[in-house]
Amino acid sequence: MIGDFVEFLRKQPSAYRTSKGASPQLDYLPGIDGLRAIAVLTVIPYHAFSLLPGGFTGFDVFFVISGYVISKSLAQKSSLQFASYLSEFYKRRILRVFPALLMCLIVTMIASTLFIPASWLSSSNSETGLAAFWGFSNAAFARLNEGYFSPRVDFNPFLQTWSLAIEAQFYVFFPLVFYVWLKFRKELPVYRYLSHGLMLGLAILSLTYAYFETSSNPVRAFYLLPGRFWEIAAGVLLFQLHSSSLCTAKSKQISDLLLVSGVVLLGIGWIYSDQNAFPFPWAIVPVIGSMLLISGITNTSDRLSVGHKFLQSHVMTCIGRLSFSLYLWHWPILALFRWTIGVDELAYQAIYLVLVCLLATASYHLIESPVRTNPYLLEHRNWKLIASGLVVVCVSYAIAYHIDASQPAISLSVTKDSYLWRAFAHTPTEASYASTEHDLAGRKLFVIGDSHAEAYRTMLKEASAQLGIEVHVYARGGCPAAGLLKPIRQTMLCQEFYDNTLTEVSNMAQPDDIVFFASLRMPELSDQFEVIDEAAMIAEFNSEKAAEKRQLALEEAGQLIEQISVSGVHVLIDAPKPVLKAPPYRCSDWFNNMNPICAPGLSINREFLLELRQPIMDSLKTLKDQYPNLSVWDPFFVLCTNEICSAYDGDKPLFFDGDHLSGHGNRMLTPSFTNSLLDIWLGGDK
Repeated sequence: MIGDFVEFLRKQPSAYRTSKGASPQLDYLPGIDGLRAIAVLTVIPYHAFSLLPGGFTGFDVFFVISGYVISKSLAQKSSLQFASYLSEFYKRRILRVFPALLMCLIVTMIASTLFIPASWLSSSNSETGLAAFWGFSNAAFARLNEGYFSPRVDFNPFLQTWSLAIEAQFYVFFPLVFYVWLKFRKELPVYRYLSHGLMLGLAILSLTYAYFETSSNPVRAFYLLPGRFWEIAAGVLLFQLHSSSLCTAKSKQISDLLLVSGVVLLGIGWIYSDQNAFPFPWAIVPVIGSMLLISGITNTSDRLSVGHKFLQSHVMTCIGRLSFSLYLWHWPILALFRWTIGVDELAYQAIYLVLVCLLATASYHLIESPVRTNPYLLEHRNWKLIASGLVVVCVSYAIAYHIDASQPAISLSVTKDSYLWRAFAHTPTEASYASTEHDLAGRKLFVIGDSHAEAYRTMLKEASAQLGIEVHVYARGGCPAAGLLKPIRQTMLCQEFYDNTLTEVSNMAQPDDIVFFASLRMPELSDQFEVIDEAAMIAEFNSEKAAEKRQLALEEAGQLIEQISVSGVHVLIDAPKPVLKAPPYRCSDWFNNMNPICAPGLSINREFLLELRQPIMDSLKTLKDQYPNLSVWDPFFVLCTNEICSAYDGDKPLFFDGDHLSGHGNRMLTPSFTNSLLDIWLGGDK
């Protein structure tokens, strides 16, 4: 199939032509497409199969190529007046990029809405996808602090748009800078030096920014234009040198040397690039390697090296011409596979590759190439076409926005039933209010903890409505209150959170109010990204080091109780709830329940869990004996009533993921929780 695919492409007319007698510097260089092929053939295996530890450096190759090729294109328009020069550039950019990109974004938004459940893991997808329509998805990733190498971005089907956004932003003002060079490069020396130094100076400033920002804010350095400008500028500077007949390969021997050196540098980048030192200094390696390779393929001699012939072979140039479409489609398909059937099985990997090839081929031949080479569009008035292109973007954005907003109605996932699944999506209706003979007006419940405190939102709303009490929730993910597994207040962010929270609660609390420390107190048996090694987890939990951490955490919990007890409040702690080995929201649909992350199943032996939580129960008993104002609420046996603990109560979910409760799970716990509150406030008189 792949052979037929390549042969089909080989027979297609090239979108580029070399005019007889044209300047060799402005001719189409098939080796450039070969270099594009190398870039895309490193990025895809890195993303899909975790091959080539530094395969992500293919982005840097694309950046250099882009700067070089666009410079060649603009140089051909040097005779035009500025307005015509500018409009011609943007018209061609619109024809080149918009059609295929917009189609990919809309199709991806549809597939994402249908098949990806709304969750923390997918919460950034919509914002980044919609930002991609305007060329700002890189800024969205930076604002959300979605690091490129974090596991969460593997599930965002719009990740590939970050590099396209950088190029789009670069080309907003680049034509003006390049125009200055075109007009003044042959003028008086002072103007010539200034025009030559302008791009170089901007590149140096960008590289300096990357140097400082990579260590202080690596996410911003990676995603934002200031830290990447120098890479595209490297291609521009190389073209400027080539236009003066500098740094070109004037013989086969020099071409060989440049190509070999470039391949060596790219190889070093593929193998040794440090993710924690990117883009500075490790992006320098593939950037220089790309510059050497481009210089090598500008061989002006009659003899071509083996490497040169390989780069401009039919197979490599065909893949290179497809590279934009391959790059566009390879990532959303991969992300959707990760959400549904997975990509661990060899058969699924083969299906993935076939789909990428088919969609990329269709995109190139049905959208990208026909639009870019359409005579009517090419002859159309530039500013009219630019205005039309912007209108198309607006309409496409509106379509995508409507699709995304319709997710609760059109999603194919059972999790779209937010009443059952979401722990904080609904406020109790009037019918759910239960009258009470107890006067608890003015009583306050302060809830402090990690994300599991937030996951009690429905239960807390129900308790507030039924008892007529005030509820104040203070939660920060990853900062459990009296978690008892390991000390947490040594973490700077958690320390600051607890200092501020306890100060505020102490100022508001009155005697007889309740402070509820709600957190995860069981070892996690699953995460949202991959299957946890259960044997290794249990061995670690039973280790001497873990026991020492639990002892330190016990002392920390005692200090926390003493600190808050100064206000004369009661303290309530929840005992460990059941945990699961797989996340229900990812494993409850027909299109995702075969995913490898679902293999451990959505049920677990109760005795195993009771044994696992016993050290924490021992710690809670110690605390209860020591602090008479402490009560323990145990939700375990409400959530697990049989020998096998299940993620479901009949056909209704008790859990959203492996340890956070669902909306239905919250409602199941409300009677037990309100009784615990009444026990504290009213004792035996409730």
